[in-house]
Amino acid sequence: MAARGSSAGPVSAISSSIQDRTKKLGKVVDNINRRFGPDTVSFGHSKPHYGFFEKG
Repeated sequence: MAARGSSAGPVSAISSSIQDRTKKLGKVVDNINRRFGPDTVSFGHSKPHYGFFEKG
């Protein structure tokens, strides 16, 4: 019987793959923003937050 945690199972392989893809995506976003200006591309949905009296 193998000891727990002694081998990388399918879950850790998937997790590792997702981390690798996330790092690559981050580098791509950084390169685009460096080339075309800050906040050209960002993660997720984000809109400017307006104050209580401002309407946007």
